[in-house]
Amino acid sequence: IENNVDQPTYTTSQNKMADENTSLLNPTKQKIPSAPSPRNNKAVIAGFVILLSSLGWISQIDSSKNTSIEFASTDADYCIETSAPVLGGYDVVAYFSLGKDDDAVLGSEDHIYQFNGYDFYFSSVENLAKFKASPKSYTPRFGSFCSYGISSEDFWTWDNVKRFGPMADPNTWLIHDNELYLFMYEVPKRKFLVGNVAERISRGIEVWESFTSGEGAKYFNTQCLWWDDECGREGKYCVSDYEADVDSENDLAKLMTF
Repeated sequence: IENNVDQPTYTTSQNKMADENTSLLNPTKQKIPSAPSPRNNKAVIAGFVILLSSLGWISQIDSSKNTSIEFASTDADYCIETSAPVLGGYDVVAYFSLGKDDDAVLGSEDHIYQFNGYDFYFSSVENLAKFKASPKSYTPRFGSFCSYGISSEDFWTWDNVKRFGPMADPNTWLIHDNELYLFMYEVPKRKFLVGNVAERISRGIEVWESFTSGEGAKYFNTQCLWWDDECGREGKYCVSDYEADVDSENDLAKLMTF
């Protein structure tokens, strides 16, 4: 295990966006797989359940739709614990060579690099070397949490982020201007890309730096991951539902082109 400590310099911009809808669309259709494997871990969402309840959504969770929930540790820092690898052990360098629709690549304990106290797993010696040479070029924005949640959802606080999200699916990702962004599922990703993306990113940076007291590169999502093969993929019902709700033809056209 190699070690390195570094801190990025970020700029802040405009106030946090207040008029976006939550990305947690149609929670009755969300499925949390029960198989505890790297590809299909149970999402651990105790605080998320509390959030859904406060929003009046928890009553909509329907066992007939095969939705399952497991209550998590009461640890206030559960999502950012350094005892687990960043992003559940997925190789952050590998994203930069994937095709647009490719799934993430799982790293290995045989290729570990420690950055700011966190273990990053890699799928090859070559990818480890690339990260070692320039960690900030590969670390995901907003600590590997859902980029739309951090940049556009007003209800998140730092205490809530550390405990239960906004979660990220390692297989729902975007490379934009040579930066890696993760998302909970496909709908938040599409909403992130509508409108002024640069402005949204600037707002997300401002929020993330505020949450972390200007030390955003010292915190990473290790355990708050979301897996849902029934929703969030191209052509699945949640995407179709969202597209049906898009009022602007221009927005819809943009959604279909990325």
